[in-house]
Amino acid sequence: MSEETTTEENDTSESIVLVDSQGNEVEFVLLGIVELEPEGEFALLTPADQMDGSDDDPMDVYIFHYDVDEDGAESFAPVEDETLVQRVADVARPEFEADEGEE
Repeated sequence: MSEETTTEENDTSESIVLVDSQGNEVEFVLLGIVELEPEGEFALLTPADQMDGSDDDPMDVYIFHYDVDEDGAESFAPVEDETLVQRVADVARPEFEADEGEE
C-alpha cells in the first residue's frame, strides 16, 4: 500500500483558540498542516505560552484532525488513535528538523 504525504509550511504563526473539556479557552499556535492519504489533514498545534520559552525547553505538540467547511470555517478534532498520531508525527518530524537546522 502506498502512502502519499505532503506538509504545508506557514511563514506566519496563526493563533487558534480552542475550548478544553472543562470549558476553558486555550490559545494555540498552528505549527503546520500535514496531509496523510487517505486519512486527511492534521494540524500540529502548540500552546501559545510555550512559544515564549527558551529553545532548550521541549515543546508540546498536539495533533488534531483539521477540516475547512464550504464556508471557510476551520474545525479541529483531537486524534485519539495512537497509531495515527505516530504516523502523523513521523511525517512531520523531518520538516521540523529541517526547519531547526536553518535557524
